[in-house]
Amino acid sequence: MEEEKEEGISLLDICKILWKKKIWIAIITAVTTIIVLLLVLLWYNPSKTNYSTSFEIKFNGLENLQYPNGEPFNYQDIISKERLVEVKNTSDEFKKLDVEYLYDEGYITISKTATQNETEKFDKYTIDIQKSKVTDTKTIRSFILELIQNIKTEIESKSQMNLADYMDDYNQFRTYRELIQYINSQQSYILDKYEELTFNNGDEFIVDGHPLRYYRQQAERILEEIDTNYYSSQVDKYNYVKDSGYYLTYTNTRINSLIKRKEKNNQIIIELKKIASEIFNDTDRLASISTQMEEIARDNAEIMTELESLAVDVTVESSPAINQAAKNENGEYVQLFYLTEKTSEAEKQIKYALRKYVDGTTDLLKEAYDEFDKTMAEAYDNIKTLTTTLGNNLSSINLNSFALNYTNNRVVKQSGSLSVILSLAGGIVVGLIFSAAVVLIWYYVKKDNGNSPKEEKEE
Repeated sequence: MEEEKEEGISLLDICKILWKKKIWIAIITAVTTIIVLLLVLLWYNPSKTNYSTSFEIKFNGLENLQYPNGEPFNYQDIISKERLVEVKNTSDEFKKLDVEYLYDEGYITISKTATQNETEKFDKYTIDIQKSKVTDTKTIRSFILELIQNIKTEIESKSQMNLADYMDDYNQFRTYRELIQYINSQQSYILDKYEELTFNNGDEFIVDGHPLRYYRQQAERILEEIDTNYYSSQVDKYNYVKDSGYYLTYTNTRINSLIKRKEKNNQIIIELKKIASEIFNDTDRLASISTQMEEIARDNAEIMTELESLAVDVTVESSPAINQAAKNENGEYVQLFYLTEKTSEAEKQIKYALRKYVDGTTDLLKEAYDEFDKTMAEAYDNIKTLTTTLGNNLSSINLNSFALNYTNNRVVKQSGSLSVILSLAGGIVVGLIFSAAVVLIWYYVKKDNGNSPKEEKEE
């Protein structure tokens, strides 16, 4: 107490001075608290505030990391830079949200955890946004909901199985053999898919008003009527051609190639015979020459078989020029293809026969060809119809199995509340200290100037 008296004022006196100026202290404290709070809200919090939300997804193919249509699925693509920019551009409300910065700096992330309710298994995803520099929770909430809606739209789009759109057009097939092979592959695909669907969902699973059993039986009935073995036998028997331009080009090129190969083989045989006549005492070399000639003979036989399939089989008895080119006077097939003095004439006649056949100038051939082409077109149309139905079935099943749960997670949590509370408490403390200091300084300044306020009686 003696030290306090020497200094001219006691602690009690300080308290009295501060109490007398309590209104000013309250005002200064309030102003200081507001300033600190504003600094936190407008400067500190925007760079420190984090947002988070969770949602659950389930769709066909997810267990294999695929969309329903078979495209690869990576949950990190949910927050890809392209998607974030696309969502940002959907509304002027998101202009202040710098998604490019957030993505490049790694301030927007997504994590996955497996979860399961009583009946279904889901994958739960959590999106975290850090340092967004946006204090409006409503804006962030709207952005994330728009992002989730974008994901939902993409999954629904990739659940659509428009299989017929991917089928080759009928007119694109150059040969009937190619078309028959394609029909065969589509038949197997359709049956295998219905087998898979019924295995996974059951025969009685309802799709668009009918059980899967109905669609499967319908497909089996129609496919039984498409006899590709018969179609192939007709093509082999009559050498039906689908694309005449392609067939003529291929056939002429192939005939020329085979003829040249046959001529080369014959020339080699002549040379080997000449060598053999000179070394008739060398049994080893003769055996080797004999083996070579046998191999060439087998190759010539294969050449003749293919030449006949390309040329002779398309002849008709009513074409004398063709008979002269392909048969001798006894009606036996002769090897005019590789006789040097007749090769050019034979080629001309063979090409004429092919062109006449393909162009359909012979009424009988044209009628048979038109009927066969009509049959193949109908088979293709049936396959396309079944493929369309299968695609619709798959789309319905995919959409029915797709689930995206986020309605219970729409409130995006903001992690800046603690800093606001601390700033409020800190503002009050700083305000009290600052206001007390101001009051005391004001008091001593007045005292030093001889203007100390009169003492008031204690109540």
